[in-house]
Amino acid sequence: MSQSKWILALVSLVVFVLPLAFGQSQFGSLNGTVVDASGAVSAGANVVVKNVASGESRKTVTNREGFFSVPTLPAGTYQVTVDMKGFQKWVGSGIILNGSDSKTMTVELKVGSASETVEINALSQEVATIDSGEKTALISSKELQDLSLVGRNATEYLKLLPGATLTANSAINKPAYDG
Repeated sequence: MSQSKWILALVSLVVFVLPLAFGQSQFGSLNGTVVDASGAVSAGANVVVKNVASGESRKTVTNREGFFSVPTLPAGTYQVTVDMKGFQKWVGSGIILNGSDSKTMTVELKVGSASETVEINALSQEVATIDSGEKTALISSKELQDLSLVGRNATEYLKLLPGATLTANSAINKPAYDG
């Protein structure tokens, strides 16, 4: 009888708890389209995404539609360099990726020699997340430090998120069911 309880507990653990483990990711992805000054896509452009903190670089080349994708990037600050023969080198820095982010950017190359460089400094708000139905928000460490909690209930942090509501217990910091 005890062996069947262990098997039932293991199956319950796999079925109910394991899907919750995949809810958060420490990786993000950076996608983009490379175009020229007229708006035509630029196929074959070299794209280098460099993690500023670690110095790790990931290289890719745009496809026929001028699209590039660099998945599974660890959360951090990145510098993106795009170069193509006959165009000025484009450098974008200060691009911040958080866990589970999927950011898309459009890079416009200008005609010029390869020795010329166009440098762009971007804020994290300027690199847009598009084509996503997900509703996400980021609670910064500064917000967590400045937040005064009533009690030790971690769900108090959720009240910071836009659109979050606590209706099961009328937003009172106590369990919804005490039976």
